[in-house]
Amino acid sequence: MPQRQFSATIIGGGWPLTDPQNFQSAADAQHAKGVDLLSNADSCREAGNQVAAEQSGHMVDGFVHKVNQYASTYTKQADRYFTFARVCEECARLVYGLREDLDQIDAEAHEAIRKVMEAIQQGFPAAIGGAQIMEIIAAARAAAAAKSAEVTSAISAKAAEAGLGSAGQSQGAGADPVDNDLRDLANQGVGMGGGGPGGPRANGMPTSRLLRPGHEAGCWCAARGSRSPR
Repeated sequence: MPQRQFSATIIGGGWPLTDPQNFQSAADAQHAKGVDLLSNADSCREAGNQVAAEQSGHMVDGFVHKVNQYASTYTKQADRYFTFARVCEECARLVYGLREDLDQIDAEAHEAIRKVMEAIQQGFPAAIGGAQIMEIIAAARAAAAAKSAEVTSAISAKAAEAGLGSAGQSQGAGADPVDNDLRDLANQGVGMGGGGPGGPRANGMPTSRLLRPGHEAGCWCAARGSRSPR
């Protein structure tokens, strides 16, 4: 947070304490997990295709059907992780932008205050100058509060889009992000894979990257073939 003379009064209540990089680190971890789940889906399909190419019969048909169900479950869960990653990445950008905007509001207010103080030193009535400084601080504080409320609302909207938080229908406070189908697979001994967070990026703010979109054939093939979160 800026440490100018009146910064605490002007922007102290609206300055986001969460580092934008925390959101980005979460996005990296979620994106990596989604890619890992797509890899698991590929493995299921490959196993089914290999068995179907070598054998036939009702048992083989049933096996192929089951592993394809597993693959579908992994893909569905990957979609959710990609959605979470997009939300976290957008939150990182919103928080980073809010910090920049609040710093600019604070800097402009202090520049205006500096000019009034210089005028007072040159003989301008101190009482009038003091009142002007209070007006500058009040106006800047209101602008900072409005900007903070705007970003807070935007973050809440993003969370609602992903079904997170109190605004969402699919997730509540403390809800498990792993759906029941995927947990059943884990209980049956089907691995969920790893996928940890990516490393920090320069200056705390990343450049945007393409996350996996919907189910368009071209994008699906590209996402499966890359096996990489970048």
